[in-house]
Amino acid sequence: MSKGELAYAIRITTIGKIIYKSTKGLETKQALAPIDLLLDNGESLGIVGMSGSGKSTLLRLIALLEEPISGAILVSGHSVSGMTLSARRRAYEQIQMVFQHPGSVISPRMTIGEFMSEPYRCMKGLSVSESLAQVNRVLEEVDLPASYTKKFAHEVSGGELQRIVLGRVVSVAPKLVLFDEPTSALDPQTEQGVLTYIKRLQREHGFASIFVSHNIEVVEDMATRIVVMKDGCVVDTIDDGAQLRDSAVAYTQELLRASLLT
Repeated sequence: MSKGELAYAIRITTIGKIIYKSTKGLETKQALAPIDLLLDNGESLGIVGMSGSGKSTLLRLIALLEEPISGAILVSGHSVSGMTLSARRRAYEQIQMVFQHPGSVISPRMTIGEFMSEPYRCMKGLSVSESLAQVNRVLEEVDLPASYTKKFAHEVSGGELQRIVLGRVVSVAPKLVLFDEPTSALDPQTEQGVLTYIKRLQREHGFASIFVSHNIEVVEDMATRIVVMKDGCVVDTIDDGAQLRDSAVAYTQELLRASLLT
């Protein structure tokens, strides 16, 4: 490790070629070549690439939503695959993920209050009343009234639902939050509002983040550093997100041209 790397709080490393069993079938796929990513506390790392580049698969492997059958993912030196149940539970507190469709992570039978109080009851052992007090505090952080605890997911808008998910994510004080296309299902005005909440919560809570999006302008806005992926490999690294368009790498310029046509 070089002297410059000592300042980083999180290091994500893939050991060997990552091969995993696809959730869409029985075939195995080579998803990732060896990758080494460094993040400081509070830093946002953006990942861009065309569909099939491996960016979303990397997030799912880090978040323990996919299990590699060959190779390993290390987060700060610890393997996230093959963990015991107790170790996996501790890892979930450190690593949280925000998805494209927030409604997919909330049971339609649960109220917003029940959904948001789960981490306090299951991870922190708080009582129902203690959990509800914490939920009300978190709702206030994302500018939603306490009355929303009695609502169901289908009764709130997409932007409000994503803010609710963000509130639950930060409630466990994670070190790393993974964002997989978190605003692509929202209209432009709502998208900008949610991005503003993400920035504010990251600034106030100090977590590091990895931000994946097909929208290059969004990644430029959110990320302090950007990596470009192709076929499971990192092919370009931009240390200042604002300088993405100045990259001399041909594939990066190809991505930028494609983004202008969409």
